[in-house]
Amino acid sequence: MSLIEVVLAIAVAGFVLTAATSFVVSVSSIWSTRAERHFFEDHVDGVMQFLQSSFDRAGIAIATERGEDSQNNPEVNTEEAQAPSQKAPQVELETEVGSETNGEKNGASNNGEEKGVSLIQWSEEPISWERLPGASNYEDPFLSFELNALPPLFNAPAELPQLGGVRAYLHFDRSHGLRLLWHLLLQEEVEDRDDLRSTQLSALVEQVEYIYWDERFEAWEIEKEPLKGDGQNQFLLPRYLRFTFTHEGVSETRNLAIPVPSRSVFIF
Repeated sequence: MSLIEVVLAIAVAGFVLTAATSFVVSVSSIWSTRAERHFFEDHVDGVMQFLQSSFDRAGIAIATERGEDSQNNPEVNTEEAQAPSQKAPQVELETEVGSETNGEKNGASNNGEEKGVSLIQWSEEPISWERLPGASNYEDPFLSFELNALPPLFNAPAELPQLGGVRAYLHFDRSHGLRLLWHLLLQEEVEDRDDLRSTQLSALVEQVEYIYWDERFEAWEIEKEPLKGDGQNQFLLPRYLRFTFTHEGVSETRNLAIPVPSRSVFIF
């Protein structure tokens, strides 16, 4: 081969390698952009699903007591099957297991069968405005709720008890985004804000709005700040929360319903 042929072969090989490299880079860029777009949508969906599930389970406690001690000592049932919230009136649904007739339900079993009592308790206000522990009266409260079990997302240290309820406060600011401040109900007494633990939900939340139903004009009102009630520093509970997520110039707006408990609906 002459020198000219060698130069032409090197030039053609370089052109082919350059084209192949450009193709690989283009395909990688397309996949990264696609993955980034789906990451944002999945992140928004995950945050909203977690909050909606937490709100739906807030204020409900389920416990089961078996044996004659639970019937002879009503204080045991009250202490061991407490509803998460102690600040609002609670309702108890009691069902006895192992009875076949009304006589066995109301009295002792003739065959010596063991009877159990299933308790379902829930708070009339599962979501409420509460101030942080140690906060002054002039400080604004936060939306707060209690769960009867510690969610896996909270990732509590191993030395903390994994059983029992948890009190959480929904906290938002532009510097930290949306997060939950929480503490276990069975841990040592919480005296101030420094004793609370923090779990980041989303750093992409740019704004939180409050949606109320105006009975006077029969229309929905969207407020940037919660509305105050008749009492001093007392806020009204909104019907919906509106979250605005922003990431690289793309915005997503989602509404979160705040459940309103009703005793007229059967629980299945």
